[in-house]
Amino acid sequence: MHASFYTFDVFYPTVISCDSLQEVFPAYHSGCNKAPGTDPIGASCQWYCGTGYFHSGGSNVSTCQPDGTWDYTDFTCEAITCSTLTATSPAVLECSGSEGQYSFGTSCQWSCDSGYRGIGSDISTCLADGTWDKQDFVCEEITCASLVEPHPSYHTGCNKPPDGTDEVGASCQWHCRSGFYGTGTNTSTCLPDGTWDNANYSCQVVQCEPLDIPNNGAMVCDITANVKFCYINCRDDFDIPRSVSRDDDFQQPYVCRNGDWENSEYKVPDCEGTRRPSHLLGSVDLYYYSDAPCNGENIIQEIEANFEALILDSIYSTEYCEGGCGVKNVEVFCGSRRRRNAESNINWRMHGKTTIKDQKRLDALLRHTMRQKGSKTKQVKRNSPYEFTVSFDITMTFNPDPDSDLVDASWDAVDNLYYMMDELYVMAENDQLVPDVDGMEIDTRLQDGYPINYWDDEVSPECDPGYVEATGSLLCTACFLGTYNVNGGCEGCPIGTYQDEKAQIECKLCPEGMSTLRTGSQNITDCKTICHPGQYSTTGLAPCTECSVGSYQPLTRSTECILCPDGQSTVQSGCQSQDNCEDMCLPGEISSTGVVPCTACSRGSYQPDQMATECLACPVGQNTTQEGSQFLSDCKEQCLPGFWSSTGLTPCSECEINSYQTESGQTECTSCPDNTGTIETGANSASQCVVTHCSALPVDEFTNEVSVRCTDSNSVGSSCTFLCQEGYEMTGISEHGETLVCLGDGTWNINVTSFEPICEVKSCETAFPPLPAHARVDTRYPCSNQYGSSCKIVCEDRTVLRGSSQATCDYDSVTEQTYWSWDQEPYCLGKDQTCPSLPRPQNGFWSCNQRGSVCNLRCLEGKDVRKSEETQYICSNGVWAPSVSSVIACKQTTPGKDIKQTNDANFNSVDNCTDVEVLQRIREGVVTYLNSTFFGETCQDKCVVQDVEVSCEENTESDRRRRRRRKRQEPPNVFKMEVCFTLKKKVNETATNDDIADDVEAISFITQKISREIQDGTFNAYIGGMSIASIPVNGSPLETGEIVQTCPGGYSKAASTLTCIACDVNTYETNGECHSCPSNQYQPQEGQTSCIVPQN
Repeated sequence: MHASFYTFDVFYPTVISCDSLQEVFPAYHSGCNKAPGTDPIGASCQWYCGTGYFHSGGSNVSTCQPDGTWDYTDFTCEAITCSTLTATSPAVLECSGSEGQYSFGTSCQWSCDSGYRGIGSDISTCLADGTWDKQDFVCEEITCASLVEPHPSYHTGCNKPPDGTDEVGASCQWHCRSGFYGTGTNTSTCLPDGTWDNANYSCQVVQCEPLDIPNNGAMVCDITANVKFCYINCRDDFDIPRSVSRDDDFQQPYVCRNGDWENSEYKVPDCEGTRRPSHLLGSVDLYYYSDAPCNGENIIQEIEANFEALILDSIYSTEYCEGGCGVKNVEVFCGSRRRRNAESNINWRMHGKTTIKDQKRLDALLRHTMRQKGSKTKQVKRNSPYEFTVSFDITMTFNPDPDSDLVDASWDAVDNLYYMMDELYVMAENDQLVPDVDGMEIDTRLQDGYPINYWDDEVSPECDPGYVEATGSLLCTACFLGTYNVNGGCEGCPIGTYQDEKAQIECKLCPEGMSTLRTGSQNITDCKTICHPGQYSTTGLAPCTECSVGSYQPLTRSTECILCPDGQSTVQSGCQSQDNCEDMCLPGEISSTGVVPCTACSRGSYQPDQMATECLACPVGQNTTQEGSQFLSDCKEQCLPGFWSSTGLTPCSECEINSYQTESGQTECTSCPDNTGTIETGANSASQCVVTHCSALPVDEFTNEVSVRCTDSNSVGSSCTFLCQEGYEMTGISEHGETLVCLGDGTWNINVTSFEPICEVKSCETAFPPLPAHARVDTRYPCSNQYGSSCKIVCEDRTVLRGSSQATCDYDSVTEQTYWSWDQEPYCLGKDQTCPSLPRPQNGFWSCNQRGSVCNLRCLEGKDVRKSEETQYICSNGVWAPSVSSVIACKQTTPGKDIKQTNDANFNSVDNCTDVEVLQRIREGVVTYLNSTFFGETCQDKCVVQDVEVSCEENTESDRRRRRRRKRQEPPNVFKMEVCFTLKKKVNETATNDDIADDVEAISFITQKISREIQDGTFNAYIGGMSIASIPVNGSPLETGEIVQTCPGGYSKAASTLTCIACDVNTYETNGECHSCPSNQYQPQEGQTSCIVPQN
């Protein structure tokens, strides 16, 4: 038998599989292996998009084909975007994304324009569903309450109280009323925090500089309504010129108003001695008709000569001219001439302040006025077509007895002069004073019923040159220093002249090139150098200042300079013509003079001002993008080596991988040579260009639970991270961790031949989920604590399971920890422990815990229950506590009369405060302090303080405390004082819950402010300045009570709001509580305070 041998070619089939599908963010897949690894033919992958992305194209399932490839690998994702948010002024919006492309996670910052404050969330974020969260942001205008105007100050430009509020930025200009001047800043501005700055403007009474005291006299002053009046009072035989007494007869006062003396053209004159005049003069007008015009010099001269002879004949025939009379200043006025009559003249002269001497003149005037009024002639018909007036002065020699009083003698002479003019009046009435002129028929004419008027200019003395009529008599007195005699009076020396002597008829000229500041200068020292062109001063006189650069002045004696036109300036100070104004260099330009021609600042420098002569250098390491930069902000940091930008300035970008830059301020990076690259971005040297790739990773050798994610294949600088599926953890990793980096020398940072990452499934810490009372694991079902596994539970007999029956071992990707999770927390409830359902409350709803064992009553807006009623119900052993016997109802609420809070403050006092009068004074001070300091400001007159009580008792001190106090040199705390008071605020009848909340906030604000002022010592000033120290309670100097409401009769307090609820039908209110009516009484209405006894 021969043995037979067979040989076979053994065929080993090659298993065809697909390489694991690459995941390209944001797409990922499940149901198949992650790289590295393989999947068998027929394996399928389900594609998904990451959070914030949606499926935009391609099949969402890929299947491994028999040829080892995957079909349908065209799955794509696109970012979910939110619509563009819009902000309506005054709201402002800034978003992190590009305009119109707000992807998931983009955030937008809300803010408000100046003058507004934001309310609500200021950040809105684009959510994964394409909507924005938190869009409740609104802007509220910030306003300031209208400023109070304490007398005598007032303001303009803003609202006056109580007219409302002013917006942020509004400004008030403060002013003072007449007779006052202001101190402090006169402008208050509404600030962004709703307060006014510079609100402490005050007004003080204006005081004038004291007046000089005149020689031989005194100043007599009086004050009326904050206005000061002063008069000059001269000694006997002394007076001031009538022409400077500011009226024809009687002295007008110097008036102090708003810090300046009115009627003070000259310095106060001295009282000079009086002297008698040589003559007294009386002015007279006579009125005539004529049949021919009086025009022509010859006719006028003939009338004047004829009339002068006629008057002299009539005067010398009277008994009143014994001392000598004459006629002067005869003038003819063709046509009508009207002057004041006697009565108006008298009334006009009586408004000044009079003296005894003045009264004598009035007596003479009034005597003669009565005579003249009694002799008024009846009207004569006009019988000639022309009229004219003859005006002249009658002179009477004044030569009194040497022993007589000059003043009395002057008035006696005046009386004689008036009588003499009366005689002329009678003669005029009888046509005895008609001039005889050849070829002209003349008749007496009446004007206002009189043929003659001799009252217009009164009687005046004829004084020597340099002397004029005195104020209080018809005597003469000298023109004083700074004046000269002209036109019968004393006039102040004109500007440019002075007079340092009395009784002068002209003034002295200032030296050439000099002038005086005002009229009436009395000394050559008042002459100051006149400011030349190109100069100015507040007076136009020395000391003078040159016009500053940018201005000019072509005139002398100027008080200001003229600014150059906009955009122009002078090169130097003291310029005299607009021709010296040149166009200024603009910001960003310079020249040696600051005016044209100008040159732009070079790169690396800037100039923010006009008319600059040099540019400012940018800080070291900074540059500008172009010439002519104007601001420091135009200077940007230069890009450092390894960085670049389109301008070479910040913001800069790092040189990308495979490029470098060795210099600063560059606009591009240099590429590495072929086949080399850099390890990281920002290379600043060519030596950083090295080999570019590392060897491929052995991903085929890793388990299916391991995936690899690389940044850029295996190029130099790229990195690969090894990841486990959710619920797995990495093992078998080297000391370098889970990330590989391709180094510049072409090697990985870890030896990949010995690197084998392994992913092992995680487990929950406990074998079973935590069980509720009366529960156990249901052994009918498998139970494991590995990630993804679950366990079921059941409750013991006579209990019912509530919540989930299954727990799963889950994984938290944030904490990277496993834990047992329930869809709903389970618990076991006894079958006899459940309570019946609560009835649905009227105008409210129940808010219960998860088990339904504790329920709280919640009322709708504007509804509530009484404070005495229960709002929480607890289920215990199948019974609700408290018991539910009827339907529970939320009632309509109404605002109370007021809200109030009782407060208490304690102090240690060195001073004795036990005296009854001291306690009363302290109590009154506290009331004053609270009413004046806070209520008007915060409560708008709706707050009051009541029940203010102050008590004081002597302190007891232990020996140990006394020794320690003395060692520290602390003052003794001899007395303990307690101040208790109640703050009450009235509530509007229509107030809402929000309004009441605002009232509560107002009370709280007041108590906080009181607490601060007790702490800083301000409170002490209102209690008589006693030396006290606060005793804090729980760290606060003021112990505050609960804020409570006061309800009207027939109402009781609500439970959850500071409102009130009317008592029900058949109930009544007493002591703030509602009670049922007695069995023999009833009440058919709500909100009552008593019940009704039925009538038999």
